[in-house]
Amino acid sequence: MAHRVISPTLKDPEAAHYIRMSESWLRQSRMRGNPEAPPYIKIGKSVRYLKTDLDDWLEKRRHVEPEVA
Repeated sequence: MAHRVISPTLKDPEAAHYIRMSESWLRQSRMRGNPEAPPYIKIGKSVRYLKTDLDDWLEKRRHVEPEVA
């Protein structure tokens, strides 16, 4: 059986700090089903964010300005 490495999980305050958004935005986006919100894991009443998911989410929103000649 192969072992899978699981990314560290973050609670709302830690995740919000990591992506530089407010806890309120995370919570409201999650409750409203905002498709722009990062993916999360819910086990019972606990909500957690995988650090690798947050990294992927940030990378998808990365904009690089073209160089001006």
